[in-house]
Amino acid sequence: MLVNFLHANADMFAWSPLDKPGIPREVAEHSLEIRAGSKPVKQRLRRFDEEKHKIIDKEIHKLLTAGFKALCSHVHSVPRHYE
Repeated sequence: MLVNFLHANADMFAWSPLDKPGIPREVAEHSLEIRAGSKPVKQRLRRFDEEKHKIIDKEIHKLLTAGFKALCSHVHSVPRHYE
């Protein structure tokens, strides 16, 4: 039901900066306020079971099919055990 509503109203969403003329970049973007001199903290590695990996892969495929592009800094391919 929600998906049908979103598809029916797709023209109401901004998909790129060109779709929102007149909106200042400062309003459309977010930034992280980080204290000067603070050191990065490594997050713990999250491990998911096989079922959750399949769900995650399916959701990522949906995003990529829809044209969503994410900026990733540490991308490398790792084969899954269930493939």
